[in-house]
Amino acid sequence: MAVISNVRLSASKPSNTSNLWKLEVLYDASFGSGEVGDRFRGTFEVWEDDDFFDDQVTSTPQGPQDFVATATKMKDLKLKTTIDGDFLDTELGAEEIYVIARLKSLDSLGVPDATATSAVMPIAP
Repeated sequence: MAVISNVRLSASKPSNTSNLWKLEVLYDASFGSGEVGDRFRGTFEVWEDDDFFDDQVTSTPQGPQDFVATATKMKDLKLKTTIDGDFLDTELGAEEIYVIARLKSLDSLGVPDATATSAVMPIAP
């Protein structure tokens, strides 16, 4: 079964004239020898960290990227998306966001998705 590790999130606002943010997620994945050659889909969800209940910022999976597992260990797989800063701005003051990366097998039905969470990142949308 696939395993995700080392999830890293970066966020940048490329322009002062718009409120669009670029989010990029890098992660490593490990696969069983029987999964090499199988197709997978990587996605991520964006969450806002709160003291009591975290807010899911995105309602649909972001950055879908389909690929074939070419080795038992693959490093620095990349997912990215652009998101309006208004969605990231869920409370007064600065925000703290994180992502949950998800890896789904497209060839093995019934296999649970692999998931892993990034560290929390402070931003100011």
